[in-house]
Amino acid sequence: MNIDDIRHVFVIGSGTMGRQIALRCASDGYQVTVYDISPEALQKAAEQLRKDAAEAVEEKWLTADRSAAALSRIRFTNNPQDAANADLVSESVPEDPKVKTKVFAQFAQICPPRTIFTTNTSTLAPSLYASATGRPDRFAAMHFYNVWMARLLDIMPHPGTSHETIELLRVFAKKIGQAPMVFKTEFPGYVGNNFMGAFSGAANRLVLQRGVAFEDVDRAAMGILGMRMGPFGIFDFDALDFILHQMENAAQAGDSLSRAAADWLKREYVDKGLLGKKSGKGFYTYPNPAFKQPGFLDFDKERLRGVADALITPMKEVALKVVNRGIASVEDTDRAVMIFFNMPMGCFGLFDRDGLDSLQRDLQAKAEMTGESEDQAIAGWLKKDFVDKGLLGKKSGRGFYTYPNPAFSRPDFLTGD
Repeated sequence: MNIDDIRHVFVIGSGTMGRQIALRCASDGYQVTVYDISPEALQKAAEQLRKDAAEAVEEKWLTADRSAAALSRIRFTNNPQDAANADLVSESVPEDPKVKTKVFAQFAQICPPRTIFTTNTSTLAPSLYASATGRPDRFAAMHFYNVWMARLLDIMPHPGTSHETIELLRVFAKKIGQAPMVFKTEFPGYVGNNFMGAFSGAANRLVLQRGVAFEDVDRAAMGILGMRMGPFGIFDFDALDFILHQMENAAQAGDSLSRAAADWLKREYVDKGLLGKKSGKGFYTYPNPAFKQPGFLDFDKERLRGVADALITPMKEVALKVVNRGIASVEDTDRAVMIFFNMPMGCFGLFDRDGLDSLQRDLQAKAEMTGESEDQAIAGWLKKDFVDKGLLGKKSGRGFYTYPNPAFSRPDFLTGD
């Protein structure tokens, strides 16, 4: 199979992500079928999809003509046999391995052997149910974020995924306007979700433990780190009831900060019907939130420098671990951060800017204080492969990138070309 053989995309699940995937693929010329077992769910999905398409036009993500053409390419069905001519399957059903295994086993009997199967799981390793697909070599995770704003698509193989499948999915990602993030190994939660977890945890800590106003946290993120919106604007955009659900899950896993944040969010916002953008009010008031007003970023940057550092430090720790563990490359990791958070450079660009000798010393000191073996390993790697060779980052002309024209400054860097 080559990329031109993919014409019909079959989306299993008609929820929010299923609809987004369907509209994104259809807007780029693919015929799309959305499947759900419930006729009632399909009817609601069809109605909501029209609203989604109208919003895409309103936000200038699509033109009116392109939106109308996309809607004409999408059909809804509760008949699984309609997958018999599918070229690519995208699954977005509940995060339960048993449910996903059952779904893939069902469609493995219907789809031809050439069909590529993908899962949009947010947290599960694809190897958990690869065998149920009946084509483990043609199966991988293909995980979407917000298809219009984030434009990042995770491609995560399991040990049995073929190179051909990975390459086809990488090219397909570009065909539908997404930047592919290709993983070298399984990493449940992906890079984007792990970065977002570190980022949102830091934001909650600043507000709940240090008493920083949420507006100032967002100002630091936007005005100092260069992000499109701060963590609390993102929470509003994603919907506070959804964020609460994520916090509750983390709290059940024993995270005390998430427990405190969930209690606060539930008490002060969700229980009062303040759900963010979708309800008209959350941390901000819509449709004209304060963070979009001209004066929002008029502030003393030195006053909030420490807030910005507190937000980015946990993300830097995630970046180092991702690369050190061989999960993804420096470039792909930085690309994910730059796209996901709309930053002018990723964590490794920041390391180069601040000096790799300084980073190595800080990690070495931290490792000696905490006894953390991974910090020690990363410090040793930096010393051996960079510091001892005089590769100190921007000030030496070379570090993770080569200066004065680092790869991340190229216009095509964010597309993965």
